[in-house]
Amino acid sequence: MIFNKPMSESFKRFLDFFKLTQRERLDGLDKSYFDPMTSEEKAAAFDLLKPSVDKSEESVRGIYLCNPDEAIILFKTLIPKNLPNVESIREKEAAVNCKILMAGIVANHDPSEESINTLISLKKETISAGNRANIYKQIPSDATTPEILNFLKYSLLEEDNEDSLSYAVEVFLNLHGIRFSFRDEEYKRIYSSLLGGELEMKKRCIREIESNHAVNYL
Repeated sequence: MIFNKPMSESFKRFLDFFKLTQRERLDGLDKSYFDPMTSEEKAAAFDLLKPSVDKSEESVRGIYLCNPDEAIILFKTLIPKNLPNVESIREKEAAVNCKILMAGIVANHDPSEESINTLISLKKETISAGNRANIYKQIPSDATTPEILNFLKYSLLEEDNEDSLSYAVEVFLNLHGIRFSFRDEEYKRIYSSLLGGELEMKKRCIREIESNHAVNYL
């Protein structure tokens, strides 16, 4: 790696990040690593992160912070591709999470029917409740599509993991303008009905929400 100018302290800090222990790397890469870099250093950092974006969420987040526009272009080429060959279930779950994160970043960076529907289409590649939860977490909550609402309604009725279901409930409510309030008993009633109610109770609650709360479509 040869630069026209001496390596900056920011780039040295970026390189040193990868020498940290896993515990020390818990906070991940943030904008403070990239903002002070020269254009040449940012390009080098991008190239260093690029080979691992299909295996490391840390690299996915980092490369987007490094150069958002180029990262979006890269993500759009990688999302349709097959998962990398991995040996363990844990590695496959991590690879799926990387693809979900890439699709989520694209959907939130440039919300459109195509980008958001691409995100939920990845459910067919999920292998764990954690994967499914990450899809729900990445769904934009300001505006939506009919496909997203149908996807969420199906998930509210069929999701069998409580933690994952809680994220589906939250985004479904947010899309209908129903925001969490600690003292709001009506919110608590709706939330608990969708999270722990019997099937028919959930269906009634969904119909009630759709009748009384408008949705902002893209």
